[in-house]
Formats: sequence, structure tokens, C-alpha cells
Amino acid sequence: MTDTNPCQRAFDEELLSGYIDGELSQGERQRIEVHLAECASCRTLQESMRAVRDAARSTAFAVPTDEQWRETARTLPGRWSRQLGWLFVILCAAAGAGILLWEAAASPEPWWVKVTVFGVLGGVGLLFASVLMDRLHDRRHDRYRRVHK
Repeated sequence: MTDTNPCQRAFDEELLSGYIDGELSQGERQRIEVHLAECASCRTLQESMRAVRDAARSTAFAVPTDEQWRETARTLPGRWSRQLGWLFVILCAAAGAGILLWEAAASPEPWWVKVTVFGVLGGVGLLFASVLMDRLHDRRHDRYRRVHK
């Protein structure tokens, strides 16, 4: 069986990528350089891969302004609606968890099922509460909060 593409035997694109990035050993690098000196199609491939790498490295990413990163509402009605929204979320989550806990306690399930339900709901509730407390603490102690307004 004859190989119609001798370049496949010489190296693959991953090895060529390593050559472009300068990550090959001296022996591998020399083998690639000898092959590139003889093969125009692989030189073309190497040049296009190098162009893609250079374009990716020179890409400038737009950094959002501080105003775009802000999470606080800009108007008083916006702040009030956000605070009321959080209040409703907290109240509904607490009511839902209470109902689930009540149902679990009143159900004829074995004790280990009840402990599991209480544990999962208690853990989720504690995680939610910890995130909420951290957000409220950061909001109160943000030394730059007056700068944002």
C-alpha cells in the first residue's frame, strides 16, 4: 500500500504548530526544516498557520468601561424595584423551603430520607444566605460607592 501524501509521514499539523511556536526539540525542529525546504505545500501550510497565530496574538480585545461593568441600577425606581425583587425572591424561597420541609416532616418516609431532604434544603439555604450576606456586606463597605453615582 503506497502513501499518496508523503507529508503525512513527515509530520502532522500538531508538530508543525509546535515548530511555529518554538516548542520542539532540536531534532524535531531540524526534521521539520528539512521537510519545509523540500515541500512547497507544507511551506504554504506553515505560512498560513503562522499568519493565523500572529493574527490571534495581535488581536486587541475591547475592555468594557467601568460604567458597563456596573451592576447597580442607575435610577431610584430601578434601585427600589431591584430591592423589592430580591425581597420577593428571598420570601418565596423561604416559603417554598418551609413548605417542603413541613411536607417532608409530615410524610411517612423513613428518617434517613427526611434527614437528606433537610440537609439538602438547609445547605442550599445556607449557601444562598452566605452569598446574600456577602453581597450586602460588600455593598455597605464599598469605599467607591459614592463615586459610581
